[in-house]
Amino acid sequence: MGYAGNIGFNVRMGSTKMNDREMVGRRFLCSKQGYALSTDTANNVNERKHRRIRNSRSGCLAMIYISLDRSTGLWRVVNFIEDHNHPMVTPSKRRYLPVNRVITPLSRALFKSLNTSNISPSDQYCVATQEAGGFDHM
Repeated sequence: MGYAGNIGFNVRMGSTKMNDREMVGRRFLCSKQGYALSTDTANNVNERKHRRIRNSRSGCLAMIYISLDRSTGLWRVVNFIEDHNHPMVTPSKRRYLPVNRVITPLSRALFKSLNTSNISPSDQYCVATQEAGGFDHM
């Protein structure tokens, strides 16, 4: 589990700086960074109805920018903004963050073998839960 998962927020990729087909800079952002584009659907009567998706962006400025030091070949942190403008996920809910959802190769093999045996996904989940030692360890 990484820094973001331990603290209680999710990360998304930001901009990438390339130089001669080599990545020399990368920005990682809080998933709530920025604001979603607002669409005015009142004037678009003839368009299809779109599914409403809850906007989770809050303009958070937390980010980290890393850069490649070409002389040493090592990555270094150039800019780090730690302050979030939203509450973090509670410790009991951290496991539901996308950054913490990892399927191990052993679990993946178990799901594949259960799938080839025509076991339903809900039953596969019950088997995996028992193998993990309960729902809290999934």
